[in-house]
Amino acid sequence: MKSISKFIITKRYWIFAVMLILTVACVFLYLQVDVNSDMTKYLSDDSSMRAGIEIMSREFPAMETTNSVRVMSEGLSDAEESELLAKLEKIPGVDSVAHDESAAYNKDEYALFVLSTAADYDSNEMKSIEDALEKEADIYNIVWMNDNTATDPLPLYIIIVAIVLAMIVLFLMSYSWLEPILFLAAIGVAVMLNMGTNIILGEISNITASIAAILQMVLSMDYSIILINRYRQEKETAPSNTDAMIEAIHGSFTSIASSALTTVAGLLALVFMNFKIGYDLGIVLAKGVFISMICVLLVLPTLILAFDKLIVKTAKKALHIPMGGVARFSYKLRYAFVGLFVLLFGAFYLLQDGTGICFTVEKEDPVAEVFPGDNMLVIVYENGDEQKAAELAEWLESHDDVRQVMGYPNLLGKAYTAEELSGTLGSLVGSMGVEIGDFTIEPSLLKLFYYDYYGGTAAPMTVSEFLAFLSTDILTNETFAGMIDEETAASAESLSLYADPINLTAQRTPEELAALLSMDAEQVTGLCGMYTLSTGKTTLSVQEFLNFLVSSVLFNEALAGQFDEATAAQLTFAAALTDAAVSGKQYTAAELSALLGSAVPALSADTVELLCLYRAATVGGDPTQTMTIEQLVEHLTGSVLTDARFAAFLTNETKLQVAGMGAMVKSAVKMFKTDRYSRMIIYTTLPQESDETSAFMDELFKRCEGYTGQYHFVGNSSMNYELENTFDDEMTLITVLTSAAIFLIVLISFRSLTVPILLVLIVQCGVYITVAIVGWQGYDIHYMALLIVECILMGATIDYGILFTNYYRDCRRSMSVKDALNAAYHGSIHTITTSGAIIIFVTGIIGYTYSDPTVSQICRTLSIGVLAAVLLILFVLPGMLTAFDRLLVSKKNAAKTEDIEE
Repeated sequence: MKSISKFIITKRYWIFAVMLILTVACVFLYLQVDVNSDMTKYLSDDSSMRAGIEIMSREFPAMETTNSVRVMSEGLSDAEESELLAKLEKIPGVDSVAHDESAAYNKDEYALFVLSTAADYDSNEMKSIEDALEKEADIYNIVWMNDNTATDPLPLYIIIVAIVLAMIVLFLMSYSWLEPILFLAAIGVAVMLNMGTNIILGEISNITASIAAILQMVLSMDYSIILINRYRQEKETAPSNTDAMIEAIHGSFTSIASSALTTVAGLLALVFMNFKIGYDLGIVLAKGVFISMICVLLVLPTLILAFDKLIVKTAKKALHIPMGGVARFSYKLRYAFVGLFVLLFGAFYLLQDGTGICFTVEKEDPVAEVFPGDNMLVIVYENGDEQKAAELAEWLESHDDVRQVMGYPNLLGKAYTAEELSGTLGSLVGSMGVEIGDFTIEPSLLKLFYYDYYGGTAAPMTVSEFLAFLSTDILTNETFAGMIDEETAASAESLSLYADPINLTAQRTPEELAALLSMDAEQVTGLCGMYTLSTGKTTLSVQEFLNFLVSSVLFNEALAGQFDEATAAQLTFAAALTDAAVSGKQYTAAELSALLGSAVPALSADTVELLCLYRAATVGGDPTQTMTIEQLVEHLTGSVLTDARFAAFLTNETKLQVAGMGAMVKSAVKMFKTDRYSRMIIYTTLPQESDETSAFMDELFKRCEGYTGQYHFVGNSSMNYELENTFDDEMTLITVLTSAAIFLIVLISFRSLTVPILLVLIVQCGVYITVAIVGWQGYDIHYMALLIVECILMGATIDYGILFTNYYRDCRRSMSVKDALNAAYHGSIHTITTSGAIIIFVTGIIGYTYSDPTVSQICRTLSIGVLAAVLLILFVLPGMLTAFDRLLVSKKNAAKTEDIEE
C-alpha cells in the first residue's frame, strides 16, 4: 500500500485531472438517467401481480390511462358550483370534468369536481392547469390534489438546509475553517460520479433519485475526517507535506477501507430483497460509498496539499467533548452495563413487536378526507370458466366495501331477461367507460328481439285479433310511430269496427247501421226496407246488411246506380272483411296482408309479418329467456338491421345508433376479454392498506383458489398484500445476511469472536429501539425504512463501534483498562460525534420537512436509528468492552501493569 500511496501523491495532478474529466462526463450522463416512479416494475420475477401486469399489457394494449386532479369546493351555492364547473371545463388541457348531484360528488357543504387530462403530472401542461386552479382558489374556496404517486425530487431549499447543517457540524468539529469546504468538494465529485454512472442501470427509482446523493454524503463523510486527522498527525514527524500525505494514505487506508467495506456490505444486503427497489437502492448507495472512498483517497489528498498553507492560516480549535467522567463511570459500572444491555435488548425486542409494518405511506390529502377515493383492484384470469368468474363477481357486488364491479361475466357476458335489461342498456354499457349516448330499447320491443333471437315465428291470427292488436297496441305505440303516417293510422283506425265479431253479428236498426257504417241514414233505411220485404226481418247485423248489399244491390243493374264505383269497391271489401272476421279463421301474415292491403297499403307482407311476430312475442314469448348484451347487440347489428321485416320502423338515425353501439360494445368487449384472458375491475371503498383490506384480500384469494386457470391480482392493495405475505421472510433474510457479512468482516479484522458478537448485538439493539420509538410516535414503520435502517445501521454505524473498539484494544497494549478506556473515548469521540451528528441532523431535517411520506419516513427513521446506535456505542459499549476485557485482549498483548480489579 505504501507504493500505491506514493504513486497517488506523485501523480496527483494527473489523477486529479482525470477525476475532473470523469466528473464533467458524469454530469452529462446523469441527465440521461431515467427516473422511474412505477413501483410495479420492481416486483419480483415470480410475483403474481407482475405476471398479471405483463398479461394486461400484452392482451389489453388499448387500455387508455388518464390523469386526474380532484378539486373540492366548500360553501358554494348551486349557482356558484355551476359557474365553477363551467370554468373548470374551459381550462386548457382539461378533457372532461366529472360532477353531478349525487352523494359521490356532494357532502354537506363540500362539492367534488374530478378533472381528467391526458397531460403528464410533471408536464408544463399540468402545471398550467394547476396555475389556473390557483387563480380560482380564493374566489371559489377550493383545494385540489392530483393523483400523482411519484416521489418529487428533493426541493432545493431542503438540500441547502441539509448541506448547511452538515457544514455547521464540520465547522464545529474541524481544526480549520477550510477543511469542511474541501470535504464537501471531494464528496461532491463522488456524488456526481455516482449519479452519472447510474447510466449503467438504465433508470433508477424516484426514491433512489431523491435520497441517494444525500445518503452518500452523510454515510461517507467520516472517510475525509479520518484521512485529514491522520495527515495532521503525520505532519508532526514527516520531512514534507507530500511525505506526510503518503504516510497518511498508507496509515488510514485500513480504517477507511474497512469502514467503507462494512457500509457497502450492509447496503448490498438490500440487493437480496424480492422487491427489486432494494436492488436499485442497494446498488446505487453501495456504489456511491465505494466511489466516495476512492475520491477521498484520490481527490481529497490533492486538495489538502494544494490548500495546506490556507488550512494552516484558517486553523482553529475544534469543539472539545470531555468524556473522562463518562469513561470512569463506564468502567466503574461495567458489569451493570452488561446487565443493562441484556435488559435493553430483551425489552426492546419485545416492544418493537408492537410497531406495525406498513407498505404504503399516503400523502396528506384534504380532498380524500371528505371524499375518500376508490381503491381499484384488477383480476386478470384465464377465461375458460366464466361461470366461476360470474359467481365471484356476484359475491363482490354483494360486498359492503365494493362500490362497483366491471367485468365481462357480470356486464357484457351476463345473461339478462328482457325485463332486467329494459331501459338500462345504455347505462350498463356506459358504466364500462363506453359513451353511447341516451340509448334505450322499449320493453316490448326487447321481447320482440328476444323472441326472434330464439327462433320464434309469426303465429297465424284471426282478422279480429289482428285488427284489435293493430288498434290497441300498434297505433298507440311510439316505437312504431315511424312506420305509420297519419293517413295509414286513419285507415287502420277505420277498420277497428271489424275487430269484434260480436259487434258485426249483433242485430241493429237502420239508424244504428247508418251511424256505425257512416252511411246516409235515408239510403240505409231504404235499403233495409228492401231487405225487410224479401226476408220479413226489421233488424239486421252488419254482416247481413253488407252481404245483402253485395249480393242483391251492387250486382242489380236497376239498383247499382245508387253507389259509385269506389263506394261499391269499399262495400265489397267491407263485406269480405266482415265474413273473414266473423268466421274466426286464422290467417298467415301473407294472407292478412293480401286481405287488408287494399284498405291499408302500408300493411305490406313484411310489415304484417313483423306485427304478427311482435304480437307472438308479447303474447307467447318466454319471459325467462335470457341474452347477454353482447348477444343482443350482435343480433341487432347482424340480423335485425338486415332483416326486411324490421326496416319499416328502423329510421336512419336508429340504424346509425345501433351500428355505432355495436362497434362500441365490441370495443368494450376487447376491454374485458380476449381469446384467452379476461379482466375484472373492482372499485372498493377500502384503504389501500388496512386490516380490513388484508381480510378482504384473504377472502378474495380463498374464493379464487378453486379456479382452474391462471388468475392474478393487480393494484396497490395487491402489491401491499404480496409484500405483507413475504416481508417476514425477507426481513429475516436481510437481517441474517447483513449480520453475517458484518460479523465476518469484523471477525477477520479483529481476529476475535467476542468483538463481532458484541458489535452486531449492539447495532441490532439499536434497530429494535428505533422500531419501538417509531411505534411510540403513533406510526407504523414503512417496510423500506425498516430494511434501510437495518442495513445502514449494521453497515455504517457499526464503524463507530469498530473505531472505538480498535482504539481500546490498541491502547490496552500499553495501558490499564481504565486508562485504555479513557484513551479510546479521547481518540474516537471526534470522528463518531462528527459523522453521527451529520447523519442524524441531515436525515432528520429531510425526514421532518420533505413532503413525500415514504422518503420522509425513511430519513426520519434513519435519523432516530443512528442516534440510538451512537448512544449505545458511546454509553453502553465501553462498559461491555471493559467487562469482557479478558476475552478481547490476550494476556500477551495486555499491558503488564494491568490491574483488572483496580
